This record gives sequence, C-alpha cells and structure tokens, in this order.
Amino acid sequence: MPETDWRDAQYDMLHLPVTETVRYRYEFNGNRAATILSDGEVQNYFYNLHDQLVKLEIFKKTARKKRRLTATMPWADG
Repeated sequence: MPETDWRDAQYDMLHLPVTETVRYRYEFNGNRAATILSDGEVQNYFYNLHDQLVKLEIFKKTARKKRRLTATMPWADG
C-alpha cells in the first residue's frame, strides 16, 4: 500500500489517484441543488414544498451546443 495520506488531494480513501472532480451545491435546508460533473455536465434538482424531488434538469455540453434534458418525477403531478 502506498505511503500516502488519504486526505491528500491527489488520492482518495482507497489510495486511488483522483483524476476527476465532482462538485455538489446544496440549498440552505440541505437538499442537493446541483451536481457538476468533470465533463461539464450540470444536473439541477428541483423540490416541492415538502422537500420531495419533482424535477431534474441535465445540461450536457456537446461539441456543437449545450443539450438540455428534463425529467419530471411521476409523483410530481399530484
């Protein structure tokens, strides 16, 4: 096993080199608002007043343009 500290930014807890970064944004109440992947994809999360996930928007960067995909949760209608 390599002699590295898992808290070092170059290695994760399993002593594997970190090559990609995923970032998360959270709302004040703790709901995840967005996930930003290393390839530039952004996933936005939307919640109702009961903190239930009701919609997910995914923005993918392609060679020509940004693509937007939207998924609405089946329980969001009623």
